[in-house]
Amino acid sequence: MLWKHKGLQKYMEDLSKEYQTLDHRLQHISVSEGDRRSLNQRHAELAPLAVIYKEIQEAEQAIEELESMCKSLNKQDEKQLQELALEERQTILQKINMLYSELLQSLVPKEKYDKNDVILEVTSGRTTGGDICQQFTREIFDMYQNYSSYKHWKFELLNYTPADYGGLHHAAARISGDNVYKHLKYEGGIHRVQRIPEVGLSSRMQRIHTGTMSVIVLPQPDESTSALQMYGVHYPPTKYFFSSLWTACGRPTIQLSSDPIYLEMASDPTG
Repeated sequence: MLWKHKGLQKYMEDLSKEYQTLDHRLQHISVSEGDRRSLNQRHAELAPLAVIYKEIQEAEQAIEELESMCKSLNKQDEKQLQELALEERQTILQKINMLYSELLQSLVPKEKYDKNDVILEVTSGRTTGGDICQQFTREIFDMYQNYSSYKHWKFELLNYTPADYGGLHHAAARISGDNVYKHLKYEGGIHRVQRIPEVGLSSRMQRIHTGTMSVIVLPQPDESTSALQMYGVHYPPTKYFFSSLWTACGRPTIQLSSDPIYLEMASDPTG
């Protein structure tokens, strides 16, 4: 079992000690406002791990006490008590396994923008699929709206272009809440829908019709991050100025100059 690995246990012990040290510093030691902000951020990152680790230790201690008690229960009149202790032990073991799984998931490194809000955009295929594709696009958009309601996220409609017969050409929404981008970052891409005609039609009409629609998920910059920084454009040292910035298929490129600053943005078609 991975949890029994000495390296992992030592790592968790070190994190627990660091959390206790941060907790003591924040409560009893006077620190500057800048240091307090960074300490609070680290304290918040370690808090879930420290809580789970403490619960695991308490559960393992309870297991040891139950096993010790069961060894001392050998008389016939204590058989019922021993059965109750074994049932309690099984319940605690299930709890420990659940805590192990939760701890390992919490240890997975988090991406930089996992906590950010997102802009979600859906678009039906313009040349394929027809009405079926547009109806599929509406169903996908409704699915994300229902999922946002289930997760208690705020779903703010930005654009909605309906199609005929109840379909949808294009829609966009801003979704805000806890770890929105973490849950939706892999949703972007091209989705395919196929319509199978009814039996009994002519051979020409029985061909399977295929349509496509696209989903775009973009993380929104927080207060400390600009949109240029988020999408790979970083500010140069202060002694330089932007000369021009051109965007094409790849990452944006920047030319630096010491001349007076101006910023020119353009899109270069790749077709």
